Amino acid sequence: MKVMIVDDMKINGNLLEFHVSTYFKDIGLERFDIDVFDSSEEAYEVVTREGGTPYNLVFLDIMMPMIDGLELLTLIRHDLSLIQPHIIMTTSLDDEEIRFEENDLGADGSILKPYDKDAIIKILDKFCKQ
Repeated sequence: MKVMIVDDMKINGNLLEFHVSTYFKDIGLERFDIDVFDSSEEAYEVVTREGGTPYNLVFLDIMMPMIDGLELLTLIRHDLSLIQPHIIMTTSLDDEEIRFEENDLGADGSILKPYDKDAIIKILDKFCKQ
């Protein structure tokens, strides 16, 4: 299992990494990689790098400098050379319009910040036990 977390706030990325790694250990998953990026540009470069192991699950913060999460979502979804990961948007904005836009652009789900452990577990149960 390979997971990417993209959030310009390191504390948020680290907290989500903690919850995801704890979940994997709790279900007995021995082999997993979690990469945390604070830059959309760097994350996109890594996702599109040839020869790399594709990500199974990507958490994208919507509000990012330069390339925001919705733009990165669009770039990933339109790159037909990629094995498409499940993409979960993360945001502190509880805005229905953003939810519609996420869905229209191809997001597989979303999680509100501050992170709720049960919401994270629900997402991981859905996309990691397939």
